[in-house]
Amino acid sequence: MKNIYKIILMTLLILLITGCSSRQSSGESSAVEVGKTISSDVIYNLDDFTGSPVKFKKLKEYSVEELTYAKSVFYGFRKFEEPVDYEIRFFDSHESALNGEALVRERAGTKEEIKLDKDEAVFTEGLKDVRHCFGESQGEGGVAGGGAGIGGHCINSKYRNYVIQGNFILLCQGMDLNASMKNCDNLLSLLEK
Repeated sequence: MKNIYKIILMTLLILLITGCSSRQSSGESSAVEVGKTISSDVIYNLDDFTGSPVKFKKLKEYSVEELTYAKSVFYGFRKFEEPVDYEIRFFDSHESALNGEALVRERAGTKEEIKLDKDEAVFTEGLKDVRHCFGESQGEGGVAGGGAGIGGHCINSKYRNYVIQGNFILLCQGMDLNASMKNCDNLLSLLEK
């Protein structure tokens, strides 16, 4: 029962934040926003991702007990020039995937929305796989120095952006919104259907 209240509260909070932030104008045009939706009635499953040409390597399957709408969630990677981590959440339909967006933003939302502490997050499965440790300085490719115990911290999400397409949500690794969306696009361009 507690989780239902958390989900409702989180959804309302996200709607409020999203509504307020969409009314603000900063004078700068942002090339990429958090989250992209591609409407589709196609129903995908894990085999669509693990087979050729996508070749997603599943490392873990998470329990979906804390995710009201999800059927299954997988964590893994796809090797391009370098390996890129992804989390794929499958739902019964596109509408169910859209309903699952609020809890995706705990991992791939704005700085204010991301919740990687198990006491704050509604979906706590695989939190350690989501955390990305940044040292004292950070290069374009990742950590340039330091670590979790050497002036760094592990409260950042490796997922900066996501795509809702058909009946799934794809969370994509990246150092910023643009890099993350590029990694989403790279994987989705291989998806047949």
